[in-house]
Amino acid sequence: KAIFLTHAHLDHSGNIPNIVKKGYQHRIFATPATIDIVELLLLDAAHIFEQDIKYLNKRLKKKNLPLKEPLYSIDDAKAAIGKFSPLDYHKPIVKNGYDITLFDAGHILGSAQVRIRTDSGSILFTGDLGRVGMPFIRDPEFGLGADVLVMESTYGGRIHEPLEVVKRKLKVLIERVFRRRSRLLIPAFAVERTQDLIYLLHEMEDDLPPVPIYVDSPLATNVTDVFRRHGRIFDKETRELLERADDPLGFGRLHYTRSVEDSKALNDCDGPVVIISASGMCEGGRVLHHLKRVVKSRENIILFIGFQARNTLGRRIVDGAKRIKVFGDEYDLKCHVEHIDGLSSHADSDDLCNYVRRMPNLKKLFLVHGEEDEMEKLRARLIEQGFAGEIHIPEPQETYRF
Repeated sequence: KAIFLTHAHLDHSGNIPNIVKKGYQHRIFATPATIDIVELLLLDAAHIFEQDIKYLNKRLKKKNLPLKEPLYSIDDAKAAIGKFSPLDYHKPIVKNGYDITLFDAGHILGSAQVRIRTDSGSILFTGDLGRVGMPFIRDPEFGLGADVLVMESTYGGRIHEPLEVVKRKLKVLIERVFRRRSRLLIPAFAVERTQDLIYLLHEMEDDLPPVPIYVDSPLATNVTDVFRRHGRIFDKETRELLERADDPLGFGRLHYTRSVEDSKALNDCDGPVVIISASGMCEGGRVLHHLKRVVKSRENIILFIGFQARNTLGRRIVDGAKRIKVFGDEYDLKCHVEHIDGLSSHADSDDLCNYVRRMPNLKKLFLVHGEEDEMEKLRARLIEQGFAGEIHIPEPQETYRF
């Protein structure tokens, strides 16, 4: 038995400590970069669980109600981290008739596709599949070949904006806050999205007004340090930058805040300023402290650069909420709200169709990891383009045997 983790994002890795807590004793395989990132994410998640339960139990105790346990503790997270074993791309594990190999998924640093081969056939799991031509990471590996494909479909019905369009929009917004001496708050995921945004801002530096840029997220800062340690798996363009001592993760007007004191000082400073902070969906983290101030002025801007899941504060803001609640207090949403989807690290509909097209012998396709309408749109488009194999959209708890 073994777990193969495709990448570090918590919607894929976040329950592993709970699985270990319940008795899982076997190895967990992932790329070295994924292991380094997942260690940060799981410890951070466990810390948040413990703090949230501590706060909740204070309230329950006052009402003489039973106290709660966190989903898992920091010790549970450490126990799970101890079970990880590194597995490089293209280095198969061959055991008991199985040949299991990781391939680059191009989604985030260290992300992997998992192909399982036996004498009777093969199945390929894309995990989260990335895009062609994104900063830092190499393009996804295509045409791997398998009988059965389990493929994500987050953006199965949408096409992303080109990066050049993203850069033009960023420039317009930064110029606006410079003229108005206001604040641009960018909620961003700590893993990959923050680093991709920094990369683009580094490319644009000479074309932007002199506005200071702050990354106010200890987790994002620590993940950025992990990026620096894994430069060997960057794409060719980024490696060439580093060889010229041109660091895309550090430039003149970019500042990383680590301490609480630095973060508080940033919240009190005058504009113009750009603040990049986690969490990307405004569900926790330092971004909430900045959000309280930014929403109060029509001169300020909130820019969302990633997917906003249903029932999150970020989704409510993007959908046009007039009032929001932060730390239990309600605020009128007076600031300007923008959304750019061109920085997504997920493949869009064109990418996904192209991926399937390059697997001519594919017999069965399972669409997963997407909202229902996105999966249905992708299925319809694949059929329209002539895909002749079976396409399944599994229901929760459904089981398939191969």
